[in-house]
Amino acid sequence: MLRQGPHSSGGIGVWLLTVGLFIGCNQDPGLGPVSGVEGILSIADAWPDTVTAVVLAVLTEPDPDHLADVLIAYSEPLVQGIMSQDFFIQLPPGAYLLAPVGVTIDPGFLIANLDSILAAPHLPLVPLFDGTVYPPQGIVSIAIAQESVAAIDTLFIHFP
Repeated sequence: MLRQGPHSSGGIGVWLLTVGLFIGCNQDPGLGPVSGVEGILSIADAWPDTVTAVVLAVLTEPDPDHLADVLIAYSEPLVQGIMSQDFFIQLPPGAYLLAPVGVTIDPGFLIANLDSILAAPHLPLVPLFDGTVYPPQGIVSIAIAQESVAAIDTLFIHFP
């Protein structure tokens, strides 16, 4: 009967496999590159009493009467009393419209219940843009490439 020692080819193969698995499992893949849009939201007028916050909405088309149908994503809410705030919205590559939208309820409630709110007959959202004219007023058109971030210097929000 042959006896395998610690330096036989079978023992070395198992040892190399174990070391390879250990090294492979301990490598942090990190976060991959993201794409999206970033910039600054700034309030140009005095806050009206009817709006509790403003979000920058990402839309497929400038339709203020059907926001639930054209809303893709939105920024973190800029709450009443704050005049300026940085934003970042992660988006896949593509062409989008950015439009300011006023929020008439507690912004925390909006975030926690967005699906239910979008299904409601009356949205607690007030378009702060005019999509009925051409070109639409208050809307920014952007194109996002793969693994890139579109930058907007400052987007000034005007209340009607």
